[in-house]
Amino acid sequence: MRGDMDDIKRDLAALLRGPTFRETLASVAGEKQDGFLPLLPAAVFEEERLSHLVFPMAELIGYRATYAEQDIVKHIEHEIGVRWTAVARDEHTVTRYIELLTRTTVDMLWGTVLERLDTGPILVREVDYSPLVPAAQHPYVKSSIVLITVPIWRS
Repeated sequence: MRGDMDDIKRDLAALLRGPTFRETLASVAGEKQDGFLPLLPAAVFEEERLSHLVFPMAELIGYRATYAEQDIVKHIEHEIGVRWTAVARDEHTVTRYIELLTRTTVDMLWGTVLERLDTGPILVREVDYSPLVPAAQHPYVKSSIVLITVPIWRS
């Protein structure tokens, strides 16, 4: 079926790798008027990663697909997380990286329709930030997750 979790994550990854994300990131960073611009994503993965990590990176995590009970039209809501992870040498920089990447993701995806899949508008449900942690090969690691719902109707 066109419009399953794999299709949606593929289209979301294309958006996060594309020029619209870069333009939105520049706009969000420019609003602050402090000259800080985070690194562009080194990778956007369509799955969770435990190896071959590069930073900053995004992972697209499918959580669930919920099917509403209807006789004629199949209504599916795909719940997906966009997890950003970044590293930096100081607490302030890594926090700014994550906050700007997260805000850019929210601004870009809010109300977006995945045209190839004919979805409804994307709903941003929640944003969650991890605590700052030291890492063996990087001084500081921080992440966030943007939880979204992508609705689809199929007959």
